[in-house]
Amino acid sequence: MFGGKKTAGAGSSNIISIEELRMIRTKTETNNQTDAVIVTGKEMQRIKDATVIKTKDQKIQEKALFEEQK
Repeated sequence: MFGGKKTAGAGSSNIISIEELRMIRTKTETNNQTDAVIVTGKEMQRIKDATVIKTKDQKIQEKALFEEQK
């Protein structure tokens, strides 16, 4: 969702300062930076509402049920 070719991969993280965050937001809002997006609270809630989180056990159980149906 975030980043492009410069990202180090899943699981990597960086800490940025409030000043850096403000600079990124300002550049993004004025279309001077294209490797970041601003997601509104409403849009974030829509994404959360549409997301289904399953445990490893739930996935195994679903796979077993699917195999039984074959």
